[in-house]
Amino acid sequence: MERKALVLGATGLIGTQLVYELIENDMYDEIVLLTRRKTVNDHWKVKEIIIDFNRMEEVMPVFTGKDVFCCLGTTRRKAGSKEAFQKVDYEYSLKAAKLTSRAGANKFLLISALGADKNSLFFYNKVKGRLEEAVKELLIPSIYIFRPSLLIGSRQEFRFGEKIAEYFSILLNPLLKGRMQKYKPIKARHAAKAMVHAAQNGLNGVHIIESDKM
Repeated sequence: MERKALVLGATGLIGTQLVYELIENDMYDEIVLLTRRKTVNDHWKVKEIIIDFNRMEEVMPVFTGKDVFCCLGTTRRKAGSKEAFQKVDYEYSLKAAKLTSRAGANKFLLISALGADKNSLFFYNKVKGRLEEAVKELLIPSIYIFRPSLLIGSRQEFRFGEKIAEYFSILLNPLLKGRMQKYKPIKARHAAKAMVHAAQNGLNGVHIIESDKM
């Protein structure tokens, strides 16, 4: 049975890899991208819909019958403020999950973050944790939440702090064993592959996938 995918955040590090994996996967014959701007992807499987994410409900019908992949995310620095960051990482992502539920779609796959915790002292992790808790409460048959650690891959924009962290994390890799393995940097491609695998073979219920399981 051929499947259809809906991707939010297709221009990000994981989202870009995810679209590639979906294109290469024979089980998907249609890949719809909800995006703020046109991408360079012209593959026959891909259909782009340019939207205003503040009015996402206007395209709710497109959620029907899709495996919904949500890779939306930014940084506080890029967003410009805590409020702007929260709008993308919490409000838009939660709206996508709610529309998935309202449209009767069966699967919602969300990129969160290692250390996501609604009670965290760190703003980033707290926002991610709040999002996870809100998504878990929705009536969606199958929910997969992925918590990747530091991502490795080529971004469209340069993040100096992330590159420094990546360098030191790679040096520490040999020490990250056992329960510490989930802190190892992960290639964005591996996270994307894990999302596609879960969508194809996943079970009903809520599932948390830590970085070392991707």
